[in-house]
Amino acid sequence: MKQYQKALVILKETAKATSKHNKLVKLEIETEEQEFKEILQKLIHGYKWHIEPRYSRTLTNEQLEAGIPANNSQWKGFIATIKQEAIWFLEERIAQSKPQWQIIAEKNGWAPK
Repeated sequence: MKQYQKALVILKETAKATSKHNKLVKLEIETEEQEFKEILQKLIHGYKWHIEPRYSRTLTNEQLEAGIPANNSQWKGFIATIKQEAIWFLEERIAQSKPQWQIIAEKNGWAPK
């Protein structure tokens, strides 16, 4: 649950895209929950696109079709959307008050006795 709170603080803080990107990368490495990882990866790609202009020129057709932005004006809408989705996800996880290990275990069929 602490990682969800960290991510929420990162997303809500006023900081440069580079700073947010680096913090999210560290958090993505630490987490084991797949759904959380996928959300972090979307955010990481979004911020990387913004801080590294040549990154946008290396996007594949699949990435473009998946909604990765092709220009700066698209980026603003893209990052706002995935940021809001991430905030909703994180607030829901925090409200559940379950540690990550329990969420992963329950998705794999475990149930408390």
